[in-house]
Amino acid sequence: MKIIAWVLPFAVLGSAVACGAILTPPGIPEQPLIRGIYNWGEVVAVVADNYDSANHTVRYSLGVVDDRAGRIIPFRELQCGSYDDIGYSEELGKVLVCGDGRVSRIYRLLGGSWEPISDALPGRDFRIAVDHERIAAVADDTLFLISGLSRRTLLSVHFKVETSHHAPSALILQGHAVVLGYDSGEFGGGLYRVELDPPSGSATLLTSGNIRSMDATLSGEIWVADGLAHMTMERAALYRLNGDRLETVASISGSMMSGDEWKVREKSGIPFPGVTDISGLTLDRSDRPVVAFPEFGVFELVGGKFVGLIETPMEFSYSMPGYGVTSRPEGLVIGKFGDIYIATRSLGVLIFHKSDGRYDTNSEAVRQVLF
Repeated sequence: MKIIAWVLPFAVLGSAVACGAILTPPGIPEQPLIRGIYNWGEVVAVVADNYDSANHTVRYSLGVVDDRAGRIIPFRELQCGSYDDIGYSEELGKVLVCGDGRVSRIYRLLGGSWEPISDALPGRDFRIAVDHERIAAVADDTLFLISGLSRRTLLSVHFKVETSHHAPSALILQGHAVVLGYDSGEFGGGLYRVELDPPSGSATLLTSGNIRSMDATLSGEIWVADGLAHMTMERAALYRLNGDRLETVASISGSMMSGDEWKVREKSGIPFPGVTDISGLTLDRSDRPVVAFPEFGVFELVGGKFVGLIETPMEFSYSMPGYGVTSRPEGLVIGKFGDIYIATRSLGVLIFHKSDGRYDTNSEAVRQVLF
């Protein structure tokens, strides 16, 4: 979410989604800041930031997107100080990380109740990745590998990365390795690989950048979205990772000149719609990448080109007392019926329903779901 030094009037950036469809403060209560959106079994869920001013830490809340009720319903089935992260696999079902600021435990929904499947793990702000019955849990510079069925910690690995960080922005557990992405904004980030067999104390840097999200195909390919918008500069890259071989599928960077003119600094691979960053990535049912561009909308990589699914800007600006805000996407998922759910940083979740193979962007068709 960009904070702008000057005050904007009550407005939304012009687009087909706008036209009065997207509500902003003061017309709605100020919304929690969404960190990410996830397919969590049969539901779509979001994790939101909650700043603890007394301890100067961030704790996380969990909510389930209820399209029928038109609300994001707070998760209260298990009482936690912080819901650091969630995951899912066919073997384990729903899992979540429950933390208290000092230690965390991983829980699994089993027989209608939440049961712990890990020891108390030292650390806070955990992120997890689930692969069949195994779970990789990462906090700071420690990685735990856990068996969700036997409830045993299989190994713990201390590793180092070359970027300032707290928690990874994305991670995938695959075979005998964990792929980690970090995003520290203008301070950098990177994509790393940590070997588990044998355990490695060092993480191999695959590329520097700001890793926003990752997703893996059934065949094992990992798609990686890298994007940054800072001041007058934007850049984006889409990578495909096979083992330790990283391929740049598309990349672009540019700077804003006078007016609304962009100067392209670099571009390669498949052309993007224009100078942009990437704020979300998911895979469709055919394992094709679907990405969210804040300036252009949602596009799918088909036949060697980006094809628009929802061609409308995804930046929404409004005023708060004393400052202006631009809320951008923080991720997207495709629901079980093909609908696209886009998490905005501060304006809830936007749902674009699919009908007759297309997504309707008319103002009355877009559903904004709020806390």
